Amino acid sequence: MQRLAARLRGARPAPAPTNEALEADGAELSAPLDLASLEKQVSKLGREQFKLNTLLEKQQAQVQAALDQLREQDARREQECAELAAGRPAEQAEARLQVVQRLLPVLDGLDEAIASGERLLARAPSPVLIHAMDQRASERAPWWANVLAAPVILARLTNQAKPSERERERQARRALAAEMVAWQEAYAAWLQGLELVRERLFEMLAMEDVEPLEAVGQPFDPRRHVAMDTVPARDDAPSGTVVLELRRGYAVGDRVLRYAEVVVARATSSGL
Repeated sequence: MQRLAARLRGARPAPAPTNEALEADGAELSAPLDLASLEKQVSKLGREQFKLNTLLEKQQAQVQAALDQLREQDARREQECAELAAGRPAEQAEARLQVVQRLLPVLDGLDEAIASGERLLARAPSPVLIHAMDQRASERAPWWANVLAAPVILARLTNQAKPSERERERQARRALAAEMVAWQEAYAAWLQGLELVRERLFEMLAMEDVEPLEAVGQPFDPRRHVAMDTVPARDDAPSGTVVLELRRGYAVGDRVLRYAEVVVARATSSGL
């Protein structure tokens, strides 16, 4: 206290306080009075911060749920794409088999056309037969016909007579034989073209693993054959054997695309 009093006595008089100093002193004096309001503001800010944190947590939970849902959708979409990619070859193979099934009647038509053409060619008279008939007709001529024909032949050699009726017939037969040869060659070429088309179709079927069913000479199999008719059994065709194929069948592995329509031999005393 003595030191403080001595220091006060030796100190200079303090300057008069300014307005700013007075306001600062007043603020310092009133500071204790604002602690309650500050506490309220801090408490309010704390509540607002808590609400904000809660809102942020909810938003984060919503964002996480949305992300989880998007991941699930992506996983589901990838799975669907994988299933589609795995099932696409099977669907394409099935579509190709449907196209093959539509081609089978075309093959049937080609088979029937080729068989009919071959039967027609087999029935057509050959040029050799026509020539032989011409030779036999000449050999059957009586001796007096040759004697009477001698002046005609002599006149023909000297360009003084027209061909006889028999000569005209011979020329007509020769012309017919030539036309027959040309027709048979053209028809055989047409049949060969049909056979090439059929072979090409069979190659297309083989590319899809489609094979014709064996029928003739095989035991009747209801899983592959359809019996359209029956005939009495023989020594070379025992009962239950396919003796004739009316329409060819086709299969892909164990799957039958079309059953073979067949005729089956059966014993007269018992059914098939």
